[in-house]
Amino acid sequence: MRPVDLVLEPLSPANITVARALSDQFVGQGMYTADQLARLATDPEQEFVLLLLSGAYIGYFYAQQLPAAQLDRWPGPDYREVADLCEPAETIVVYRSMGLRPEARGSGLSDRVLARYNKLYQEERRIRLTLGFAWKQGNHVPARRLLLRSGFRYVRDLTAPWAGISTLHCPCCGSTPCRCDAQLYIKGGQPCVSN
Repeated sequence: MRPVDLVLEPLSPANITVARALSDQFVGQGMYTADQLARLATDPEQEFVLLLLSGAYIGYFYAQQLPAAQLDRWPGPDYREVADLCEPAETIVVYRSMGLRPEARGSGLSDRVLARYNKLYQEERRIRLTLGFAWKQGNHVPARRLLLRSGFRYVRDLTAPWAGISTLHCPCCGSTPCRCDAQLYIKGGQPCVSN
């Protein structure tokens, strides 16, 4: 598999149905509704891309760039979870989610995607801090090794950060909303404390 085979297709009205099906498959039904995906497709601070290999959709990646205090506007962990790491007005990046079909896993594709976005946000846009929230499936954290290989550092466990998403039916815990915990990872600058 050559790196040139991978295509990152931006989210658009034409592929929202595919994006929703992939996210439902990988993170659970209802995490991203069609209306949410339609809003993401037109928001320049959102990077939601579908991953194509040899013309077939094999997964997706979703990141966002925003002021830290605005984490509260999106499903999942909020600013209180990271207040000791950044100032409220600081622009940060959040790697929200990524999913790959089983046949594409273990091929290095996820490493290439993260490397591309690490370069975009840290080197080109000069954003100091990137957050990665990793879903815990019991004691297993599927994204842990990928994040560590990509230069992220473990910070702390988070208790049920997606419990506020009433539409999310979790494939791991089987609950609506999800009761699973997560782990917070960071890449970039040193933690700062607001006084």
